[in-house]
Amino acid sequence: MCLYRAKSIFTVLLIAFASNIFAQTTTVSNPTSLRFNDPYSRFGIGTLNDGTPTPLRAMGGTGASYNDPYNINPDNPASYSFLYYTTYQGGMEANLTTLSTNTTSYATGNATLSYFTIGIPVSRPTRKVPAGIVLGLRPFAREYYNMSDTQADLLGSQTIHNFSGNGSVNLAYVGAAARYKKFSIGFNLGYMFGQNQYASHLINLDSTHVYNSNFLEYVKVGGLYWKGGVMYCDTMAKGLILNVGATFTLKQNISATRNDYWVATRSAPDSFFVDTSYNSQELKGKITLPTSFDFGIQLAKANKWSVAFDYTSTQWSQYRGFGTIDSVINKSFRASLGGSIVPNYEATRGYLQRITYRFGVYYGSQYVYLNGTTLNNYGFTFGASLPYKRNNLGGRITTGALHIGFDFGTLGTKSNGLFQESYARFTLGLSLSDKWFIPRKYD
Repeated sequence: MCLYRAKSIFTVLLIAFASNIFAQTTTVSNPTSLRFNDPYSRFGIGTLNDGTPTPLRAMGGTGASYNDPYNINPDNPASYSFLYYTTYQGGMEANLTTLSTNTTSYATGNATLSYFTIGIPVSRPTRKVPAGIVLGLRPFAREYYNMSDTQADLLGSQTIHNFSGNGSVNLAYVGAAARYKKFSIGFNLGYMFGQNQYASHLINLDSTHVYNSNFLEYVKVGGLYWKGGVMYCDTMAKGLILNVGATFTLKQNISATRNDYWVATRSAPDSFFVDTSYNSQELKGKITLPTSFDFGIQLAKANKWSVAFDYTSTQWSQYRGFGTIDSVINKSFRASLGGSIVPNYEATRGYLQRITYRFGVYYGSQYVYLNGTTLNNYGFTFGASLPYKRNNLGGRITTGALHIGFDFGTLGTKSNGLFQESYARFTLGLSLSDKWFIPRKYD
């Protein structure tokens, strides 16, 4: 019964997630609203969502060298060959962010489903060549922003300049990995899809005889995207385990179409005038995503503790949107350090002893580059994995955990007319591992 309920929860999560990724997020003009507003998502392809599962987020995002028989690690697809049972994973997150300048600050936030994956061991780890496959669905990047500025023109009239945008790009993928002796190699191949909307409005406040200007742009994305990974795993003296991993994505062109509209409007006491002065429809182009490499190393003792280090470098100078260079840095990086500890994995009494406690720190640079300023990003994380099911009845083995993670960090600076974001993120994940294809026994 517990297994049935857990699978039902995952079905509901999948349906909700599928509905969520197609929904457009509405931004707001009131800066004191708690609806999400991220000004830096205006640039590039938007704010990136890595789809990292909750256990790894709580460890600073150290996923390049991580593998686990009961948890899926899409950060490095080479880890799929270590899966022991069919595993379901789903997660959601909530964000509370304070945006600050030298003169003002306000709070904003959102909550959303963040990933769903299913992993299936094709060949068990006890075989000569273990292998596994994974199906996954997650956001890749999101865009929500709404900003306004009031200025006076040459004649002294007041004009509001409003910038807004919303949308998301998502990734549905299939991954596979195979391992021979101590080495594993894997890949993710997926389809990237979604749409972003960009809007700019000039609104004249002092006269009804002047046209207001509206500039609208819709970008629709659809194309293949891949990621490769390798991993080395060795058991050393005293039961220590050394994992070394790396992932790579080369420069890739994703197909896109763009629609542009320039519209002028004017209101009068008894009428409303609209004039579309320019439009271009279904303009085809490419979104060029950059080369990225991630290297990680982990030292662990099975079911006791682990410590890991990751370093990621991305060549954002390669990024293009319809052939145009955006406000992006030449190269971004991220360094993270994380670990976990289990007091007593096999404890039959004292539930707190079987909980996996996780922690981490990170430092790096965001890919947006504005006013000659690099946006540094740093923070610390912690969390826990709470086992909720573990039994072995009639050959059927099920195990699962509820994962929680917290991330407190800072992005950007108040200098040079920019925003600084101070954020608190809460992530909640659920995993269930179950042995499929067990022969039925009858008396």
